[in-house]
Amino acid sequence: MIQNTLIDLCRQLGKGKCNIILNYLIIILAFVIVISFLSLNVFSQSNHSIPTPSDLIIPEYLLQEISFNQYIFRSYREKPIGWGLLQIFKDNSLVYQSDVDIKFWVEEEEDSILKMGNDITGDDQPNLVVFHWCGNAYGTGNRYVFSIGQEFKLIQILPYGHFEDVNKDEVLEFIAYDNTFSFWHTSHAGSPYLELVYAYKEGSYQLSPVLMYKPLPTTQEEEKAIIQIKKYISECEERGWKDQIWYYEGTYLPSLVWSYMLDLLYSGHPLEARNFLDKVWPQEKPGKELFLFNFKEKLNKSDYWRNISSVLYKTPEEKELWRMKDEGKPEGYGQLTITSTPEDATIHVDEEYIGRTPLALTKIFVGPHKLRLDSSGYEDWEEYISVSSLQKKEMNIELVAKTGDTSVRVSTTPKGAAVYLDGVYMGEGPVTLKKVAPGEHLIKVSKKGYEDWHDTLTSHPGEFYFVETFLKPKEYGQIRITSTPEGASIIFDDEYKGKAPLTLSEIPVGEHKLKLDSSGYEDWEENILVSSIQVKEVDVELVAKIGDAVVKVWPTPDETKEAKVYLDGEYIGQGFCQVKYVSPGKHTVKVTKPDYQVWENVLSFYPGETHIVMVDLKATGNSGLSIEINSLTLSLFVLIGLILLTVAFLFYKNYQRKRRNSNK
Repeated sequence: MIQNTLIDLCRQLGKGKCNIILNYLIIILAFVIVISFLSLNVFSQSNHSIPTPSDLIIPEYLLQEISFNQYIFRSYREKPIGWGLLQIFKDNSLVYQSDVDIKFWVEEEEDSILKMGNDITGDDQPNLVVFHWCGNAYGTGNRYVFSIGQEFKLIQILPYGHFEDVNKDEVLEFIAYDNTFSFWHTSHAGSPYLELVYAYKEGSYQLSPVLMYKPLPTTQEEEKAIIQIKKYISECEERGWKDQIWYYEGTYLPSLVWSYMLDLLYSGHPLEARNFLDKVWPQEKPGKELFLFNFKEKLNKSDYWRNISSVLYKTPEEKELWRMKDEGKPEGYGQLTITSTPEDATIHVDEEYIGRTPLALTKIFVGPHKLRLDSSGYEDWEEYISVSSLQKKEMNIELVAKTGDTSVRVSTTPKGAAVYLDGVYMGEGPVTLKKVAPGEHLIKVSKKGYEDWHDTLTSHPGEFYFVETFLKPKEYGQIRITSTPEGASIIFDDEYKGKAPLTLSEIPVGEHKLKLDSSGYEDWEENILVSSIQVKEVDVELVAKIGDAVVKVWPTPDETKEAKVYLDGEYIGQGFCQVKYVSPGKHTVKVTKPDYQVWENVLSFYPGETHIVMVDLKATGNSGLSIEINSLTLSLFVLIGLILLTVAFLFYKNYQRKRRNSNK
């Protein structure tokens, strides 16, 4: 109905005015979209900084609280989405707190095998499994496993995965994934992720190749896989698909091939994996030796596979078949002479160092090889070459000088330590620092519970540096804090910890600042020394404040400064008022102004303290429209814009159609 009305209106106005209306709609739509995206950018920027733990540990951000015996698990997270952390308490004392990250949670379902308190390790001790998500895609996040019996202990932080009773012994194993072949000639969806089975043994989860053994697929299952792969290869050849495919001179090989081979290799069948490649390889197509080299090169980078093969592969043939070696290359030799500008570049053939330029190789296997040259201050040169028998191949390679800034890769043990460059936070290790200006720099690595690490690095243009750091764990002690009266707020090293009495655990040995405050009492502050030998006992007797209270009343906004202020029914002034010598206790504060709602409240005032009462008066009439730019408002802006665009498009198309019909 609305659409037809607009078309009729357009007819009456005429073609020119119709176009004007359409142009106005488009301008309005563009304005709404621009404002929405600008607001979205401001909104996202305002939430970018990482909060401190004290910013998150507030009741409004409490995401989950679960208890078992004397233990309490709490997780906090900014709302609606944002940063979070976890805390674990034993007998109301904090025993573990994570670093700030995205999200932590525990499974609460009654039938969950990971419910808090279940014994998942088989050591007759209750456990707690905390799930962690770091905000990235592709299965990222850790699994924190704690022992919560008489002794509290963090057993292990496991990578992304799930728990499963693999051998049906009522003890859960952990299933993780080897992502060595992730994005290797394919997309994320086509990448093989090989299951790794970890069994709990001697107090930790350890890789268990024995539990990874599986029977061979049946003949029917193998034939079905071969048909599917060959059909996909034919489709690639017909359409010329080279993206996300292993390709060499007309040979197309999809990730389905090495996914199937890897399943066989990781379940204890190396010979069958090699035979499967022969069965699916396109007839009379080149490159099998090159693919085998590429595949072995990638496979041998996996520490998991080397561990698995040493246990599951029995015969010498099985153990050696997939190791990097010359076996499998065609018979015959060729000659290769390599020179470079500048000279003295390092030469690698098939990832093996063979010398420096200039160099003449008089005996090199015929067939494809990977040749790589590198020299300090120059870009690496890399190319696949083909060597023929009875041929002397000569190659003169001109290396390109590096330009630009330095890159520094900082590896940290343990992972997740904060990395600083010249005092500026750069991220959590391991992290690559890009565009580092040449010159001398100070690198600092720190993590809660560990001693800081720092060193200087002198960098040169275009170079890449690898810095490996190992942090030394700090020694810890405990503090038991009591107060008279009880319930005083405890500020430890400028961070709120709770109310007295309270025991603080895992406190780094050394000097710390302790502060206690309570309404009606003088603040208490002192530096204390914590040792690892004994529990530090701190008993504080707070001194009561004396004297009358001071009350300051400040009406807002600015146009209400002339509001009348009353204390216990007695008029004390207009606008900003201050009253000295108010007796401690409860008093009624009242603020009035014509055309504004009366504000009245009963407040408690303490001896010797100054109380500031901010009064936000509300107008009784229409005070104007106030729009808060938040995620919901932005979504409404975008939705309105899309509706306007759709209406304009349909309106214009129908008008053109009816106009053509009227001309016939």
